[in-house]
Order: sequence, then structure tokens, then C-alpha cells
Amino acid sequence: MPEKISILVGSRGVGQRLDHHLNTQLEESRSLIKKWISEGYVLLNDRSVKAGYRLKSNDLITIQRVAPEISSLSPQPIPLNIVFEDDDLVVIDKQPGLVVHPGAGNRSGTLVNGLLYHFEEISHSQSVRPGIVHRLDKDTSGLLVVAKNNRAHDLLAQQFRERCVEKVYLTLVHGTRLQDSGEIDAPIGRHPKARTRMTIGGHACRPAKTKFLVKKRFSEFCFLKVELYTGRTHQIRVHMGSIGCPIAGDPLYGQGRDKQVMQLSVRRAIESLGRQFLHASYLRFKHPTSCDLVEFRSKLPENLDAILKLLE
Repeated sequence: MPEKISILVGSRGVGQRLDHHLNTQLEESRSLIKKWISEGYVLLNDRSVKAGYRLKSNDLITIQRVAPEISSLSPQPIPLNIVFEDDDLVVIDKQPGLVVHPGAGNRSGTLVNGLLYHFEEISHSQSVRPGIVHRLDKDTSGLLVVAKNNRAHDLLAQQFRERCVEKVYLTLVHGTRLQDSGEIDAPIGRHPKARTRMTIGGHACRPAKTKFLVKKRFSEFCFLKVELYTGRTHQIRVHMGSIGCPIAGDPLYGQGRDKQVMQLSVRRAIESLGRQFLHASYLRFKHPTSCDLVEFRSKLPENLDAILKLLE
């Protein structure tokens, strides 16, 4: 039987297109949502409507999600650093360079392929993202929770949607004029010209809020603890870049600052990273079965820690 999800439209959804609203609520691609709508898996007030339907207050959206065909995804013996595992979930300490889930033209070599190899049971409530409740960028390392069954998946996803999950990152950013702590509250959307980039505002932008705390200051950098209130694509990278403090080692949003580092040994170390200095170090959420709060920590990878030692 297909799974059933019901969403009651509140004041924020009024006037939005149906497909846009579901994209915000479910963190699914618009192409997949449009496919669901066209194939009749999405009903509005118990009737079929088009993707462009403009929502009204108290509209009831019902999504019947059929189990996806994951047999086309091949299990692969990709090494995974498993921090925790039980019948409901797995917590992975993801290595940099690993894409989380398959995408266009990228059906192998992802975390999902590794999950299918290592675990007999994994949730299948996402189309080509079995188990994946939330994501990390390819070159961001650190903690990521994976669901092993559909019930756990939906309960965990609900916590992320309702912003009940505590996520903490460690990062090194260019610049020294940051205040000791602060918040960046600026919507993020797709860049109008560069499809691989996100930007403040942009196409179909959505609210995004980031909190930062300076843990240590150096002559050209600040080492930060960052907390996310939302989980937008590239959020920390976009937000820090928007205030003139891009993340060290970030080729997409770095604004060429890595090449301007005065300390030669640090500049070379950053250039040799091949990734941005961004690590998901802490994760706290409610266990989907026991309802206990569980928390996990991950140490800064050695090559990132080595750069801090050079700066000291």
C-alpha cells in the first residue's frame, strides 16, 4: 500500500503554487513533485488539480507516495564510518568527496549506493534517496542520520521540517571583522544564471537563518561554531559569503580569497584540501521510537585541524 501524507495549508502557503509549496514542505525536487501530481498521487481536497493550482487557506493536500523502484540503484562497497546503528536509524560520519544521493547522470558512487550494500533494510519513502532524511554537500564532512524504515523516516523528516533538530557545524572563514556572535537571516534561492550556485534571494527563494559564534580569531581568519535553524542548499556557504566572510577552501563561493592568504604555509594547506573547511560536528534529535533525545559528536578531521595548528 502507498504511504499517505496530509498537509493542511496555513497562512504561509496561501497563494503559492501547489508544486512550489510541496517543494518547500517535502524537500523533494519539483520535477518529482510534478510527476506525482500528473500521475494522480497528489490530491487537493480529495480531487486532482494541476501543479500550478494556487493554494487557499485550509486546503488539504494528500500525497500518496508509492514505494519507488530502487532496484535500478546498485549496491556498492563504499566505506562508511558508522557512528551508531539500531533498528530504526544509522548515524554516519560522512567523509568529504562523497555525494549523498544519486542525481542526474550520477547513479553510482554515492552514499545511497553504500547504504544499499551495507544494510539489508533501508527506508524507501524517497524516490532515489532511500534512507536519506537530510543532506550534506559533497565536500562537507560530518554527521548525517539515515532512516532504516519508512516509519522512522517520516518521523525524523517531520523533526527536520519543524526545525526540532539541532545541527552544529565548525568552519573556518576569511576575515576578522565578525562580531563575537550573530545571526544571518536572509532567504536563499537558485542563482538566476549559474544553476550550480545558490544566492541570497534568487529563484524560488526560501527563508534561511544561520547563527554563528566566533570560537577563535586569527590574523586573517575566524574559526566559527555555526548552528542552522533551516537547512537550505549551501546555506552556510552562501550566508557567510554574503557578509564578506567566505569559507576557506570553497571554490564556488570563496570569492578568490584563498589565493590572497598572506601566510604561505596556510595558503598551500588550504589549496591542498580539495574541499571547503566545513564539518558537521554535532547532531541532536528525538529518537523516532523511544522519543528520547539522542546526540552525536564528531571531531574535526585531521587535515582541517592541521590548518588550525598552522594558524596558531
